[in-house]
Amino acid sequence: MSAHSGSATTELQRLLDGVTQHGGAHLDEIGADLAQTRLLLAVAIERLGGCFQAICADTARQREVLMAAGTQAPTMSDDARATLLDCLSGIENQTKAMVTALQFEDMTGQLLAHAERRLAGLRDMLAGLGAGAQTLTDGGEGEIEAMHELLAARSRELSGALSKSVGQRHLDSGDMELF
Repeated sequence: MSAHSGSATTELQRLLDGVTQHGGAHLDEIGADLAQTRLLLAVAIERLGGCFQAICADTARQREVLMAAGTQAPTMSDDARATLLDCLSGIENQTKAMVTALQFEDMTGQLLAHAERRLAGLRDMLAGLGAGAQTLTDGGEGEIEAMHELLAARSRELSGALSKSVGQRHLDSGDMELF
Protein backbone atom coordinates (compact mmCIF):
# COMPACT_ATOMS: atom_id res chain seq x y z
CA MET A 1 0.00 0.00 0.00
CA SER A 2 2.90 2.33 0.70
CA ALA A 3 4.30 2.26 -2.88
CA HIS A 4 0.84 2.65 -4.41
CA SER A 5 -0.13 5.29 -1.89
CA GLY A 6 3.07 7.28 -2.46
CA SER A 7 2.53 7.16 -6.22
CA ALA A 8 -1.07 8.30 -5.83
CA THR A 9 0.02 11.11 -3.53
CA THR A 10 2.66 12.24 -6.01
CA GLU A 11 0.15 12.17 -8.83
CA LEU A 12 -2.37 14.10 -6.73
CA GLN A 13 0.31 16.68 -5.92
CA ARG A 14 1.13 17.03 -9.63
CA LEU A 15 -2.54 17.33 -10.51
CA LEU A 16 -3.21 20.00 -7.90
CA ASP A 17 -0.05 21.87 -8.85
CA GLY A 18 -1.15 21.82 -12.50
CA VAL A 19 -4.65 23.02 -11.60
CA THR A 20 -3.11 25.85 -9.60
CA GLN A 21 -0.67 26.90 -12.33
CA HIS A 22 -3.05 26.62 -15.26
CA GLY A 23 -5.98 28.06 -13.34
CA GLY A 24 -3.90 30.99 -12.15
CA ALA A 25 -2.71 31.73 -15.67
CA HIS A 26 -6.29 31.74 -16.97
CA LEU A 27 -7.43 33.93 -14.08
CA ASP A 28 -4.65 36.40 -14.91
CA GLU A 29 -5.88 36.53 -18.50
CA ILE A 30 -9.47 37.09 -17.38
CA GLY A 31 -8.27 39.88 -15.09
CA ALA A 32 -6.43 41.51 -17.99
CA ASP A 33 -9.56 41.21 -20.15
CA LEU A 34 -11.65 42.88 -17.43
CA ALA A 35 -9.13 45.70 -17.09
CA GLN A 36 -9.16 46.24 -20.86
CA THR A 37 -12.97 46.18 -20.83
CA ARG A 38 -12.98 48.82 -18.08
CA LEU A 39 -10.63 51.03 -20.12
CA LEU A 40 -12.58 50.64 -23.37
CA LEU A 41 -15.85 51.36 -21.61
CA ALA A 42 -14.48 54.50 -19.98
CA VAL A 43 -13.13 55.81 -23.31
CA ALA A 44 -16.40 55.04 -25.12
CA ILE A 45 -18.51 56.70 -22.44
CA GLU A 46 -16.26 59.77 -22.43
CA ARG A 47 -16.44 60.11 -26.21
CA LEU A 48 -20.20 59.55 -26.36
CA GLY A 49 -20.75 62.01 -23.56
CA GLY A 50 -18.69 64.62 -25.40
CA CYS A 51 -20.65 64.06 -28.61
CA PHE A 52 -23.98 64.36 -26.83
CA GLN A 53 -22.86 67.53 -25.08
CA ALA A 54 -21.82 68.98 -28.46
CA ILE A 55 -25.22 68.10 -29.93
CA CYS A 56 -26.91 69.80 -26.99
CA ALA A 57 -24.75 72.92 -27.44
CA ASP A 58 -25.44 73.04 -31.20
CA THR A 59 -29.16 72.67 -30.57
CA ALA A 60 -29.07 75.54 -28.08
CA ARG A 61 -27.24 77.70 -30.64
CA GLN A 62 -29.85 76.80 -33.27
CA ARG A 63 -32.57 77.90 -30.87
CA GLU A 64 -30.79 81.23 -30.31
CA VAL A 65 -30.40 81.82 -34.06
CA LEU A 66 -34.02 80.90 -34.68
CA MET A 67 -35.21 83.23 -31.96
CA ALA A 68 -33.01 86.07 -33.22
CA ALA A 69 -34.15 85.52 -36.82
CA GLY A 70 -37.76 85.57 -35.71
CA THR A 71 -37.44 89.01 -34.17
CA GLN A 72 -35.37 90.51 -37.01
CA ALA A 73 -37.10 89.13 -40.11
CA PRO A 74 -40.39 87.40 -39.41
CA THR A 75 -40.57 85.51 -42.73
CA MET A 76 -41.44 82.23 -41.02
CA SER A 77 -44.97 81.55 -39.89
CA ASP A 78 -45.65 81.31 -36.18
CA ASP A 79 -46.70 77.67 -36.62
CA ALA A 80 -43.46 76.78 -38.42
CA ARG A 81 -41.41 78.58 -35.75
CA ALA A 82 -43.30 76.76 -32.99
CA THR A 83 -42.75 73.42 -34.73
CA LEU A 84 -39.01 74.08 -35.06
CA LEU A 85 -38.78 75.13 -31.43
CA ASP A 86 -40.63 71.97 -30.37
CA CYS A 87 -38.21 69.88 -32.45
CA LEU A 88 -35.24 71.63 -30.86
CA SER A 89 -36.70 71.06 -27.40
CA GLY A 90 -37.26 67.40 -28.22
CA ILE A 91 -33.67 67.01 -29.43
CA GLU A 92 -32.35 68.69 -26.29
CA ASN A 93 -34.49 66.52 -24.02
CA GLN A 94 -33.53 63.30 -25.82
CA THR A 95 -29.85 64.26 -25.76
CA LYS A 96 -30.02 64.91 -22.02
CA ALA A 97 -31.80 61.58 -21.53
CA MET A 98 -29.06 59.80 -23.52
CA VAL A 99 -26.34 61.45 -21.43
CA THR A 100 -28.14 60.28 -18.30
CA ALA A 101 -28.43 56.76 -19.74
CA LEU A 102 -24.68 56.75 -20.42
CA GLN A 103 -24.09 57.04 -16.73
CA PHE A 104 -24.61 53.29 -16.49
CA GLU A 105 -20.83 53.30 -16.47
CA ASP A 106 -21.03 53.57 -12.68
CA MET A 107 -22.91 50.29 -12.37
CA THR A 108 -20.74 48.63 -14.99
CA GLY A 109 -17.65 49.74 -13.09
CA GLN A 110 -19.07 48.24 -9.92
CA LEU A 111 -19.75 44.96 -11.73
CA LEU A 112 -16.22 44.90 -13.15
CA ALA A 113 -14.75 45.57 -9.70
CA HIS A 114 -16.98 42.81 -8.29
CA ALA A 115 -15.68 40.37 -10.93
CA GLU A 116 -12.08 41.44 -10.28
CA ARG A 117 -12.49 40.80 -6.53
CA ARG A 118 -13.99 37.39 -7.28
CA LEU A 119 -11.02 36.59 -9.53
CA ALA A 120 -8.58 37.64 -6.81
CA GLY A 121 -10.42 35.44 -4.30
CA LEU A 122 -10.40 32.50 -6.69
CA ARG A 123 -6.69 33.06 -7.35
CA ASP A 124 -6.08 32.94 -3.57
CA MET A 125 -8.13 29.74 -3.30
CA LEU A 126 -6.07 28.11 -6.05
CA ALA A 127 -2.83 29.25 -4.42
CA GLY A 128 -3.99 27.66 -1.15
CA LEU A 129 -4.83 24.48 -3.00
CA GLY A 130 -1.36 24.41 -4.58
CA ALA A 131 0.34 25.09 -1.26
CA GLY A 132 -1.70 22.35 0.39
CA ALA A 133 -0.75 19.91 -2.36
CA GLN A 134 2.92 20.34 -1.55
CA THR A 135 2.36 19.23 2.05
CA LEU A 136 0.59 15.97 1.19
CA THR A 137 2.19 12.83 2.55
CA ASP A 138 1.64 9.17 1.72
CA GLY A 139 -1.16 8.68 4.23
CA GLY A 140 -2.80 11.95 3.18
CA GLU A 141 -6.50 11.12 3.44
CA GLY A 142 -6.85 13.44 6.44
CA GLU A 143 -4.76 16.10 4.72
CA ILE A 144 -6.96 15.92 1.64
CA GLU A 145 -10.06 16.28 3.81
CA ALA A 146 -8.47 19.28 5.57
CA MET A 147 -7.67 20.84 2.17
CA HIS A 148 -11.27 20.24 1.09
CA GLU A 149 -12.61 21.90 4.23
CA LEU A 150 -10.24 24.87 3.84
CA LEU A 151 -11.26 25.26 0.19
CA ALA A 152 -14.96 25.15 1.13
CA ALA A 153 -14.43 27.71 3.92
CA ARG A 154 -12.58 30.08 1.61
CA SER A 155 -15.31 29.68 -0.98
CA ARG A 156 -17.98 30.55 1.59
CA GLU A 157 -15.96 33.59 2.73
CA LEU A 158 -15.58 34.76 -0.84
CA SER A 159 -19.26 34.28 -1.59
CA GLY A 160 -20.23 36.11 1.58
CA ALA A 161 -17.90 39.02 0.87
CA LEU A 162 -19.16 39.40 -2.69
CA SER A 163 -22.86 38.80 -2.21
CA LYS A 164 -23.55 42.51 -1.80
CA SER A 165 -25.61 44.02 -4.54
CA VAL A 166 -24.38 46.46 -7.12
CA GLY A 167 -26.41 49.63 -6.91
CA GLN A 168 -26.83 52.65 -9.05
CA ARG A 169 -25.07 55.64 -7.51
CA HIS A 170 -25.10 58.48 -10.01
CA LEU A 171 -28.01 57.98 -12.37
CA ASP A 172 -30.53 60.79 -12.05
CA SER A 173 -33.47 58.77 -13.32
CA GLY A 174 -34.02 56.61 -10.24
CA ASP A 175 -32.45 53.77 -8.37
CA MET A 176 -31.65 50.33 -9.68
CA GLU A 177 -30.04 47.36 -8.02
CA LEU A 178 -28.45 44.27 -9.51
CA PHE A 179 -28.05 40.88 -7.80
